[in-house]
Amino acid sequence: MSRRPRKVAALATLVMALGGGSAYAAWSATTSPPPASFSGAPDWTPPAVTAAAIKKSTSGYSAGYVRPGGQYYVYAQVATDTGNPPSGLAGVTSNLTGLTSGQSAAALSAGTYSVEGVTYKYRAGPFTVSAAAGNTTYSVSARDVAANVFTTTSQPVVVDGTAPTGSDVQTTNVSGGTAGSAEAGDTLTLTFSEPIDPNALVSGWDGTARAATLELANGGGSAPDTVQLFNGTSPITALGTIRLPDKGYVKAIVDFTNSTMVLSGSTLTVTLGSTNGAKNVSTGGSGTTQWVPTASLYDRAGNALTSTTVNGSGSNAAF
Repeated sequence: MSRRPRKVAALATLVMALGGGSAYAAWSATTSPPPASFSGAPDWTPPAVTAAAIKKSTSGYSAGYVRPGGQYYVYAQVATDTGNPPSGLAGVTSNLTGLTSGQSAAALSAGTYSVEGVTYKYRAGPFTVSAAAGNTTYSVSARDVAANVFTTTSQPVVVDGTAPTGSDVQTTNVSGGTAGSAEAGDTLTLTFSEPIDPNALVSGWDGTARAATLELANGGGSAPDTVQLFNGTSPITALGTIRLPDKGYVKAIVDFTNSTMVLSGSTLTVTLGSTNGAKNVSTGGSGTTQWVPTASLYDRAGNALTSTTVNGSGSNAAF
């Protein structure tokens, strides 16, 4: 007696995840003979936003600060969709209503951007700040084709409407050498009323230690000697004019090469390096060092510095 081949109807299980007009399914089917198996899983996992930032649209290094009426960009980084299988990223948006009226779902576009040394792949803007000075928040959302959405917690941003000022200038004998005579290891310290964006001093600078040259120039006998700071061979003119208390600190131009400058918060510290012009360094008298900064300097939010003469505090013999 002949036996007809047995047929087993295929069993299929469909789990639908609908989004953007597409469907994602998990299938399971068996036939005999021969046996076969197919399996999968729906995309239930949203694409995560791993980093977000807001930075003023004008040149600058610092993020997280904007000024009233100023412009800014919002940035985001999104991790690879881990759905099984992944449905793909549908879009990235940001709720900016705490900063800009009406921007509850600003769409970010793909690209490559760097903020404070971090790379971001999405950006939107520029937008104009309509909020008043104070602390506020924003959020960023990522949505995949399967309609899964990830939204960050509230991200802080400061709306700063206060212009910075210079507040103090000091030269300090740190080397232990002759008081009133500039020597390797001595320091020049400029203090601001609030943190300054390091990019205002040197393009692309993050404020960490970098090489500089500090130059002392003779005032010609009738005017005080002055200090000039250089980035390489380029003078950092945004610092303005720094006048030593009296004339006679140097007989001619003296360059302290291999100096180091650091901008930490609201304080710029320059440590004098070596010099081959020591024979031209004299000892000056005590008095007050003066500093006249320029409006080219700006804070983290982009507010220009108020250019007002700053008198060094206390007895301030130069170095």
